[in-house]
Amino acid sequence: MKLDEDIIQRIEIEAGHKLRSATDCTRFALDIESMTGELISANTIKRAFGIISSNSGPSTFTLNLIAQRLGYNDWDAFVACDHTTASSFNNKTMVSLKDIAPDKIISFSYSPNRIIKMKSLGNSNFIVTESINSKLQKGDIATAYQIAKKHPFELVAVMRDGQQMGSFTAGIHDGITDFHIS
Repeated sequence: MKLDEDIIQRIEIEAGHKLRSATDCTRFALDIESMTGELISANTIKRAFGIISSNSGPSTFTLNLIAQRLGYNDWDAFVACDHTTASSFNNKTMVSLKDIAPDKIISFSYSPNRIIKMKSLGNSNFIVTESINSKLQKGDIATAYQIAKKHPFELVAVMRDGQQMGSFTAGIHDGITDFHIS
């Protein structure tokens, strides 16, 4: 049994990508491992999202890992969250990062008390030069295309010590509180 379609759509919105193919589910499993430190099989995610058929629903452990990947303490907290304000109009200023010159520094912050500085390597690639209270680490190589205040910031790929870590989303709930390019 797969998750309810409304729940799947909420998860996709918060995850920042679709979960409709085997590749999507594999990526999500890697994201979960990267963010929680817990191993989860891509097949488990495929069953939860209906890519592989199953006679039973996802376990509490699986649901809790999915919720933790989305920034919640557990599944109950995710389900209890008021998602009725998921859509809104705003006057955000989106900054494209693809043309940021090499050696420029992007500094950004998000709740609670997280600060990151990254130096541009050109072509939307950055190296983390400072990380305070974040899962990103100094020396991580990241790819990012755009940033905006009050919106989550997705690093579409993070490489650490030559190993692909998956994507990383900063500010999942409250977005980026501030950023500067210098």
